[in-house]
Amino acid sequence: MEGAARPADSVHRIVFTGATRNFFKVGHTAIHSLARRYPDVAIRLALPDVEIARDACAGAPVEFVQWDPAHPETLVAVYQGCQATLLVAPIQGRVDVGRVQVNAMREAGVRYVCCLGIQYDDPTMVMSREVAALDELLAASGIRNTTLRLPMFLENLLYQTEAIHTEGRFSFPCRPDSEVAYLTCGDLGDLCADLLVSGGRRELPTTRLTAGMTSCREIARLLSGNLGREIRFVPITGEEHVAALADHGSLGDHAARAVLQLWEAIDDGRDMRPSGALAEALGRAPESVTDWLAAHACCFRRDPACRHPQPPLHPATFGVARATG
Repeated sequence: MEGAARPADSVHRIVFTGATRNFFKVGHTAIHSLARRYPDVAIRLALPDVEIARDACAGAPVEFVQWDPAHPETLVAVYQGCQATLLVAPIQGRVDVGRVQVNAMREAGVRYVCCLGIQYDDPTMVMSREVAALDELLAASGIRNTTLRLPMFLENLLYQTEAIHTEGRFSFPCRPDSEVAYLTCGDLGDLCADLLVSGGRRELPTTRLTAGMTSCREIARLLSGNLGREIRFVPITGEEHVAALADHGSLGDHAARAVLQLWEAIDDGRDMRPSGALAEALGRAPESVTDWLAAHACCFRRDPACRHPQPPLHPATFGVARATG
C-alpha cells in the first residue's frame, strides 16, 4: 500500500500522545508509516517534553505539541482538531491514565481510537482486567474504537542489547522451549496507520493478531548465527524478573507482577496461536522472527552505524540482573 490514497471518508489529522520513553515501538512506526504512505494526512505528536522526540521523528512532517501532565486538562487542546488517535495506555496506571485521555478525547470531539490491548481475556490476570476496564471506558465514551489483542513485541529484545553484546546472553522468566507468540512494531505500525486513516471503518478478520510463534531457544540460535558467536538464553525466576523490571526503573511492583502473569501464561502453553489474520489485515506476509533478528543484528553488535531506533536506556543487567546461569 505504498503511497496509498486517503479514502474519501477518512480522517485528516491524527494525534499521538503518551509512551514518551518508547519511540522505538508502535507510535514511532505508525508515525513513519503515515508519513510514508499517507502524505496528505496531518500528524500531531503531543508530549510533556517534545525535544526527546524530534530526532526519532526526523523525516516525518510532525506537528509537535507540549502538554503538562500535572494539568491533565491541557490534553483537551492536544486532541482538538484531530479526528483519530492511537491509545497506548501505560502498564503502570493503565486505567487511570486511560480515563484521563478518554475524557479529553470525548471533550475534544475525537471520532476514532485505536487502542492496544493484550492477548488474554482472563479475569484472573491484572492486565486483562485493566484492558477490559479501559474497553468499558471507551464504550461509554461513544467514540468509535478498536482494541487490538496483541502478543509480545520482538522489539522487547532491544532492552537487552547490552547484555547480549557484552555477556552473550538474554533472559526471560520462561522455559527455553516455551512457545511465545510475537509480532513486530513495524507490522503493527502499518496496521495502526491504516486503521487510523480509515477512522475505524476498515474491517479486520479478527482483532487477535500475531505474526507467528517462536521460543527463547530459537531466538538464541538465530542470534548466535547472526552474530557469529554463542548467545545463550538464561531462564530467570519470576521474582528475578520482577526485580529486574524494578531495577530498570520502568515499573513498580504491582505493574511488574502484572507483566509476570503474561509470562506465566506463556510458560503454561496458553499464548495465542497464529491464524493468518495479520497477513490478511496487512495484505502481505508479516515479518518473521528470522528476518527481524537478521535485520537488527547491528543492534545486538552495538554497531555505531546502526540506524534502528533504540530504547532510551541500555542497562547491562536488565533481564539478567539476578540470573545465575
